[in-house]
Amino acid sequence: MALGVAVGVGFLFKYTILLLVPGLVGFGWMEWRRGRRWPRMMVGMGVGIALLGLLPVVIWNAGNGWPTVHHLFGHLGLASGDIPLKDGAGWRYEPGWTLEFVGIQAVILGPVMYLGLVGMVRALRGADAGVRRGAVYLFCCGLPIAVFYLGVTLFTEVEGNWASAAYVTLLPLAGWAAVRGLETPGRNAGRSLWRVSVVVGVLAAGLSLRLDWVSASAPMGWLNRGLVRLGVKDERPLIPAGRLVAAPMVARDAEALARELRERTGQEPFYIVEHYGRASLLAFYIEGHPTVYCSSSLMDEGRKTQYDYWAETDLRSAVVQAELEGRPAVCLGKTRERWEEAFERVEEVGKLAHEPKKDRLAFLGYGYRGFGYLVPARGPAGAGAPKR
Repeated sequence: MALGVAVGVGFLFKYTILLLVPGLVGFGWMEWRRGRRWPRMMVGMGVGIALLGLLPVVIWNAGNGWPTVHHLFGHLGLASGDIPLKDGAGWRYEPGWTLEFVGIQAVILGPVMYLGLVGMVRALRGADAGVRRGAVYLFCCGLPIAVFYLGVTLFTEVEGNWASAAYVTLLPLAGWAAVRGLETPGRNAGRSLWRVSVVVGVLAAGLSLRLDWVSASAPMGWLNRGLVRLGVKDERPLIPAGRLVAAPMVARDAEALARELRERTGQEPFYIVEHYGRASLLAFYIEGHPTVYCSSSLMDEGRKTQYDYWAETDLRSAVVQAELEGRPAVCLGKTRERWEEAFERVEEVGKLAHEPKKDRLAFLGYGYRGFGYLVPARGPAGAGAPKR
């Protein structure tokens, strides 16, 4: 029953917890084969409690056209996803996706991952039955998560941190192997890997404080260019330092533009961003935590986001439209033409000083009128024709 509560509540926080279930079922089946039995009523109650945690998400999705499902399918590049397929393209696979994922896991964990494997082997070979059972349980919990995201690399590029939940139960195996290695006299794999992991951990902790320096260093540049030439990855840097350290500085840049607009117009400006990730970061880092609006679903091939479902940020809402109409705004992302559809006048600022994305520009919008406003199309062929 406690397990049912953990899975049900965990699902409300992060869907990834469902990947724990296959491992639990697998371990339960192995225990059943060994003669261990659990009362059916208790198992049924645990499953029922877990399913209760799924209900709020299922009910909300059913009432809103299953946006979560379409969003996840969009990540996989499937036809039923919320990202339109370009030129009718279907499933495609790039070997670099898998190689990059495996390589990042090895770099992130380093010797700790190998310590976990050593611990698993030692538990299966020489430990008592209780330790073997515990090791198998921990391995069963973590393995499905790692395998799942390895499978996702067959469809799309996977971020290195997506599989981090797999190591929650594998780290105790690494710790056990390290302790056993330190207790065993003489030279052994556990002792050597433990020493290396301490050095790697200290270095990683220090370097992580200035990942922008690491990303811009000459060795990282050489490695990145080499991988690009081999066709393993694109030109983006190996370490997305901007995504990890630039948000507070981008927020300061946006605040400076807002002050400029306030002085020019005498009105209170607002912030509107094309990408939901940047919108949430600005809402967090800008002083006073203002409401930031996301225009993703109203622009070219944009995706619907949670901003479209919250009443206070839904740009299609008449209430929001009335609140923002006529006001100036700091706009981030897309092109000038797209912002001109929603404002009476738009001024291009260019890339913010600390913006990590090369193609993400900033604009000043004057006189918001909404994305449903009709304006004349540009160019001789479309002169006088309405354009949405």
